[in-house]
Order: sequence, then structure tokens, then C-alpha cells
Amino acid sequence: MANNKEIQIWIDSLTNSIVNTISGDSLPTEVTEIKSSDFKMITKSRG
Repeated sequence: MANNKEIQIWIDSLTNSIVNTISGDSLPTEVTEIKSSDFKMITKSRG
């Protein structure tokens, strides 16, 4: 059984990247779905 979680975000414009609204800088962005098993690999020590 899948344990789906919901997040709430505000989208003020559609772009191909994250944009800093103060400076206007555009940051390279990639959105990827991860599995719960991937979480053990995400640590501060691994960056």
C-alpha cells in the first residue's frame, strides 16, 4: 500500500528552473521522484 504525502507550494510563475525572486538568478533545476529506500542515502555527510 502506497503512503502518499501531500506538500503545499505556491507557484508564482512557470519556468524551467528555480528563480531567485530577489536577484533574478536562475538556478539549474531537476525534479526527480525518489523511493523511500533512497532516503537512507541522503545524509549531511554525503552532501
